[in-house]
Amino acid sequence: MTFGDAVNDGPVRQLLPVERIQEILDSVGDLEMELVLTLPKDSQHKLRDVPANTRLVESVPLADVLPTCAAMVHHGGTWSFGCALRYGVPQLLVSRAFDVPLKLQCLDRTGAGLAMKPADVDGPSVRAAIVRLLEDGTIRANARRLRQEVLSMPAPNELARTLEVLVVAHRAGAAAAAR
Repeated sequence: MTFGDAVNDGPVRQLLPVERIQEILDSVGDLEMELVLTLPKDSQHKLRDVPANTRLVESVPLADVLPTCAAMVHHGGTWSFGCALRYGVPQLLVSRAFDVPLKLQCLDRTGAGLAMKPADVDGPSVRAAIVRLLEDGTIRANARRLRQEVLSMPAPNELARTLEVLVVAHRAGAAAAAR
């Protein structure tokens, strides 16, 4: 679960206040799961109680941890969203990012995850969403199907070659039309 990010040790932009994160932890503390929560050290110290099923970290390489995850709750960052797609992990998107409508459309169209607005987030709602992600076989199957779709897409270097060919063809057509 991640609700903020840090870039090159820059300022951390926290999506939810620590009090709301504590409410979420209180609500999911009895679930049979391991929760890895990325949270800056200064915010970690503000939590009053960390359940036994929760491990706090400042940062974690998503490509290393997501293959072992049954679900992901995140802030809608491009890397978080894309990694969840890449590894076929059902996701709960909690975001106010500028591109959230496109991400919501993807999740709605594919059925590979859930979403909620930050203002609607509380402990019980996140708990219900996590339980659904963990128990709903259709969401899990859709996330795995979307993973296969993502893996079948061309790699960036392949796409770059295709774009080069298209640009050359376009320029040749434009030059011929100008004569």
